Formats: sequence, C-alpha cells, structure tokens
Amino acid sequence: MTIILVVVLLFPLSSPKGPCALKVMTYNVWGLPFPISQDKGARMIALRDELLTGDYDIVVLQELWFASDYDLLKKTMPYVTRYTKLNSGCCLGLLIGCSGLAILSRFPIVDVGFFPFKDKGHFFKFDGEASAGKGLAIARILFQGKTIDIATTHLIHGPYSEGYNLMVEPADENKSIRYLQAKEIVSTLSHLSSDADILIFGGDVNAHPRKDLDRPYMMLRALMRDTLIEVFGTWSSLQPEFATYANPRNTYTKQYVPERLDYLMYRTIESISMSTVEFKMPNLQTRTSDNRAISLSDHEPLVATFLIQDHRK
Repeated sequence: MTIILVVVLLFPLSSPKGPCALKVMTYNVWGLPFPISQDKGARMIALRDELLTGDYDIVVLQELWFASDYDLLKKTMPYVTRYTKLNSGCCLGLLIGCSGLAILSRFPIVDVGFFPFKDKGHFFKFDGEASAGKGLAIARILFQGKTIDIATTHLIHGPYSEGYNLMVEPADENKSIRYLQAKEIVSTLSHLSSDADILIFGGDVNAHPRKDLDRPYMMLRALMRDTLIEVFGTWSSLQPEFATYANPRNTYTKQYVPERLDYLMYRTIESISMSTVEFKMPNLQTRTSDNRAISLSDHEPLVATFLIQDHRK
C-alpha cells in the first residue's frame, strides 16, 4: 500500500501545465418585463435547460433583471455571483438600481467586484438608463492553477439604425455617455485585472465595430483580442450572419437591420498562450405552450472555446 501511494505521488495521472480547453458564453437574455419583452417565462426555462446541457465552463449574462429569473438560472452551475452583489440597489419590479448582470462558473469564484458607471444617461429622457444601476462586473475565477478575471457589462443603448453601413453615423445623443462608460471599463480592466493571468470580457456594448479609435469597440480592442475576428477574420464583422441583434435567424428582431453589438474578447500575460479554437453563435430556440417557435432572446449568444497553455515553470 505504501509503494502504491508513492507511485501515485511521483507520477500524477494528469498535469495542470498541459494545454486545457475553456468554453465561455456571453448572452443578453432580454429579461425585461412584459410588454417590453415577450415570452420571458418560456425563454428563461429554456435557457436554464441549455445551461444545464451545454457544457459551458463560464457564462456571463446581461439583462437578467429579476431575482426570480436569477434564482432559476443560478442552479445550473456550481458557482455564481450573488444577485445582491451586482444589483444592490434594485427595486423589485421597477428595475431601479439594477445592473442585470450575472456570472456563472464551473470553477471557484474567489472574488467579485462591481463598478457602477459614473455616467449613466439623461434623467429626463425616461428610457430607464439614468435610474438603472449599470456598470462593470468582474469575478476572479481559479482555473487549473491560473487566475481568470471574467468581466461583463451592458452599456447605454444606441440608435439601432446604423446597421452595417459603417460610413454613416446616425444622430445618437448617448454617444458621448457610451464613450465615457467604455473609458471607465478600459481603465478599470487595465488596472484591476493587471495581476490576473487571463482576462476575458463578454458583454453588450451597444456599439458597432467601428474602427475609430475613440469608439467603444476599438477602445476594447486596444486591450483585448476579438474572438470572432480571430477565427473568421475581419470580413466577418460586417456579415449579417454574425449580427448579435436583428440576426436573420432571430424570431423577434429579424425584421430589423442586423447589427453587431455584443462581443467576447480576451488577453493573457506573456507566459500563457491562449487562442480561440472555436467560435459559435448557436441558434437557441424553444416553443411556447401554443407551439410557436421563439428565440431565447432578442440578441444572439456568443460562445468561444479557448485553448490555454501555461508556460511557467
């Protein structure tokens, strides 16, 4: 018995230093109340089933506004950020002070931070932005001897009319606020996550992939890699099939102009190599009690599988 124990200690069955895979999803789940959103009950139940069977390692959600929907989904993974931690000022039914954010993980969450936006919106616009508690959520996760900071957010809404004509920029009174929010995100991630081995960002940026350096997309790209571009190239950013809002497959928004508003990005320290080996936008649908086929949200989910290699001794 002693000899067997020694052999096991000297020759472990697996090594945490070998290449490992990590599957991450980001999803705006459209958790607004009726009549602003439709079929929320059926959609949330179907999303719960998807998370239970989808073999995801980390999931970040936006617009998960209500505690009842959070309670339904939190049981799908061993670790989840507390609802009150990211929605501390939320008034049930009014969405005042709510962030709508949640992070779920198969691996231990050891720390959680929430950073409310300083600039939120115009109070007299009555679109809910000024009263909502939006911001940046960051959870530190322990993954096979490495620290991962997983971050998610939902920026102030946009005009939703530009589509893929990136040469035309419509009037957008929230443009300056979105820029300030993106600036806050980049500043926070640059400093707070500087000691993390890996940083992964997923969220609804409500901004198109414009290449202007002062736009949210390029501000984030200066810090991280875009998983879609890494797998499919720069051409994919302008294709309707990769639109995250008003995708041609979406039952709720297919009649609108396709737009890419949601992103999944990452960066690592120099001693860790990481690449996106698979990028998907699964067509998640379910059926209602009256047998209507419906999408699980008005947005599309982004799913990336990463291959990670730790080169540290």
